[in-house]
Amino acid sequence: MTSDLDYTRKRGSISSLTSGEYYVRLGHAFEDRPATVYCQTARIIIIQSATDKITDTETQIEIGSYEANITRTSYALLANTKFWKYESANWDPTPTCYWEVNFEMLDDKGKGSAYFRLVKTTNYSSWTQVDEFSQSGDGNVHRTRRSFTPENGYIYAIQSYATDDKYGEHTVYLAKIICQQSDENGISKTESHFMLVNSLQTSTGLKDFDQYYNPNDWDGVDVDWYHEIACGSSAANAKLQEDPNGSPSDIPNSAVTGQANKLVRGSSAMTMPTSAEEIDTYITSAGDLTLSRMVALVVVGAGQTYDESVGLSAAASLAAARSVILSLATEMAAGAAVGEGPAGSVYAALAQMPAAAQAQLAALIAQDALTLAAQAGVEVSGGLVFGQSLTLAAVAGQVQEALADLLGGATLTAATALSLERELSLAAALDLAADGQLTASS
Repeated sequence: MTSDLDYTRKRGSISSLTSGEYYVRLGHAFEDRPATVYCQTARIIIIQSATDKITDTETQIEIGSYEANITRTSYALLANTKFWKYESANWDPTPTCYWEVNFEMLDDKGKGSAYFRLVKTTNYSSWTQVDEFSQSGDGNVHRTRRSFTPENGYIYAIQSYATDDKYGEHTVYLAKIICQQSDENGISKTESHFMLVNSLQTSTGLKDFDQYYNPNDWDGVDVDWYHEIACGSSAANAKLQEDPNGSPSDIPNSAVTGQANKLVRGSSAMTMPTSAEEIDTYITSAGDLTLSRMVALVVVGAGQTYDESVGLSAAASLAAARSVILSLATEMAAGAAVGEGPAGSVYAALAQMPAAAQAQLAALIAQDALTLAAQAGVEVSGGLVFGQSLTLAAVAGQVQEALADLLGGATLTAATALSLERELSLAAALDLAADGQLTASS
């Protein structure tokens, strides 16, 4: 509940969700006088996390908007339409896709019908039908979902018409694309879409479609964030600003120059805030802005198990590689032999890392060596450990040698493989410690 007189973003919690349809209802508590309640946007936010891997996920992408009393008698794009472009390189595994329309039949006589179709294009001037359905007039609200197979490089939108201007009249509330991914080995790549502006906006300035962004919600994955906009017959330009209700500041690389009746994505990934912030759209040049959304191109790494067909060279982050090393070590410590079972497949994936990536990984592990040495009670003063120079480069060199030995066929016993990362770090520290007092047990 809120009593704010300005648009304010409020977030509640949901203890659990079950399969079914969800609605937002608005009301007010001013029983003694009339009051009007306004809602700019409503969302259900689901944050997924897993210690091992995420095997199922879903992305919903809005490509429609509210359009009342449709009586046109030939196909046309929905008013203030939005678009979605499918790029196969952003999805792994390939998603199973659906298109969906929420609409109401205003004709309840059954004498006419409304027709809907999903269309595709590469140039915005020539649209080709992908799929179609119809609904006879019954006076009811409907949510219809149908499957389709997207094609790389195509832009998708939805059109509708009524069989005549008296019967078949209908109102569209929303339309969307749904992409579902499932893989027992874990999702590797996906897109997440966060819509800000969801209706026609024609004036400049901030738009009061605040979206909450928290970088902590994206731990363990690499994300490239882009801003994209769609415009009607008059092009608009827009950017994103953080802290819109306090001291607004531009998000770098968020400015997009729109084009009439097209979807345009920024050419460079944005530099997102380093702490939790609200984000809003700011129109810099007036036109017919029908959509502003943040698109996250996500590459999953940390916490995911990779098999031999997915080398760590394909993993987007070195943090992911470190996590995989820890997973491998855990299984080896439990007695799994190199080359057998999940541990063996991760071991093979480690071997597929290019030399440059192994060197960077070694540097990261070397940083851990410094921490581990201090935690184990080894004196670290002025860059010296027992008289030895403990520089990052020196430790990294030792770790690289250990990696080379392991990849050359050496094995770790359960006793020494409390974690592969610790084993490598301690080995490097031991080599540098003059009297060898730093032991694996410590």
